[in-house]
Amino acid sequence: MYKQFYGFKEKPFQLVPELDSPYLSDKHRNALTCLQYGLTENMGIIIDEAQNLTAEALEAVRVLSNLKTENQALLQIMLVGESEIIDKIKNSRIRQLPQRIAVHYNLTGLDPKETGKYISFRLRQAG
Repeated sequence: MYKQFYGFKEKPFQLVPELDSPYLSDKHRNALTCLQYGLTENMGIIIDEAQNLTAEALEAVRVLSNLKTENQALLQIMLVGESEIIDKIKNSRIRQLPQRIAVHYNLTGLDPKETGKYISFRLRQAG
C-alpha cells in the first residue's frame, strides 16, 4: 500500500538482506575487510550460526584448522554468528581453539546517526 502511495519501485525494507544493493556502514566495511583478509589466497570455510555448534563440532573445527603445509595453513575457517559464540569459544574445553583465532570482529548495531543513513539509503534504492 505505501509502495504505491509514495511511488516506490520496490519495497524499501525487506525481512531478507538486499543482496543486490547492500548498505555498508563503516562497521560493515570493516567486517568485510576482515573477511577478505581471512580468505586471501587460501581455501576457506564459512560456518554461519556458529553459536549453535556443539563442543564436538568445535573440536572438529579445531582439527580442520590443523591442516597446513610446513609454513602455511591450507584452510581458513570463519565462524560467523551471534555474540554467544565468543563465550562458547572462551569457555570451551578445547584450550587450543581460542589460540587459533587470528582475526576477531564484532559487528555491533547501528547507532542513531547510522540508522538515519540506512533509512535514507533504502528509500533512495526503492525509488
